[in-house]
Amino acid sequence: MSKLSVFSPWFYEQLLKSLEFESALDIGCGKGDLLVFLKQKNPNAKLTGLDNFLDKEKKISKLKGIAFKKGNALKTGFKNNSFDLVISTHLIEHLDALAFVQECKRISKKYVVIATDEPKNSFWDDPTHVRPHTISSLRKLLQLTDLKEIRIFKLPLIPTIA
Repeated sequence: MSKLSVFSPWFYEQLLKSLEFESALDIGCGKGDLLVFLKQKNPNAKLTGLDNFLDKEKKISKLKGIAFKKGNALKTGFKNNSFDLVISTHLIEHLDALAFVQECKRISKKYVVIATDEPKNSFWDDPTHVRPHTISSLRKLLQLTDLKEIRIFKLPLIPTIA
């Protein structure tokens, strides 16, 4: 089962329904589940996925109308203001968070959406986690980047299906 279907498409639908975008980049796109969801909601949008661990051949053959690029989330290689929407889920805790948010802001024309779980006791069980983020720590981090509007939502808890 895909992460998005377990993770709550309702949440993304509620969050994104007020955002108008013609182009979007999903940083850390994984298998592309969120991009498929975005394509269903906005079929004419120009969508791109960026991931450091990308099997480009497999993705392009399965997901028509979505471009994929293998690359670094901190140095994407995209020009300033390249996308209306830059979105990332469950990635910020793996990176230098300030550098990541600054890169998202640089390549975004309108919106930056970053989703992560609040830390649990098992956070450090994943050796790739660099730093946990609470709602308070995210708010302070985002204020350092001079983003014009900051809205932080607590993601609904959805039971994981094994």
